[in-house]
Amino acid sequence: MVWTYLSQFWDSVANATVTSGEYTVAWFQSLGNAVAGAIGSVFDSIFHVAIDAFIIIGYIINILFIFFKGLIRPIDYFFNYLLSGMSALFAPLSYTPAESWSIPTNIIEIFNAIPFWSTFTYSLTAVILFLVGYKIFRLITKI
Repeated sequence: MVWTYLSQFWDSVANATVTSGEYTVAWFQSLGNAVAGAIGSVFDSIFHVAIDAFIIIGYIINILFIFFKGLIRPIDYFFNYLLSGMSALFAPLSYTPAESWSIPTNIIEIFNAIPFWSTFTYSLTAVILFLVGYKIFRLITKI
């Protein structure tokens, strides 16, 4: 299809170089545009078919995943039902943390003694959130 067109086009260019003697810049530009368009059309059709194949393969994999997930769901429900029934038979465990994660009061007093500490932390948080949002925006617009 396109390869036949390219071979016919090249034959006409080769015959034109033999019969005529002078070429203008516009003739070479139109020749380059025609060749680039034909080659681009070949690659466009190849990439289009490849992308369609990848979409179909992804769709089939997604359907198989949903199917197998549906097959496993009754087994998952049964075991969750058994586990919740067994947990009702035993007393709940009481967890005591090994260490306290609260900040000691003397350290909090140091930070409260710094003038405008709360303003600084709010500003720093706003700057960090802005930078993260900007990077995410740049990453999304890069695609």
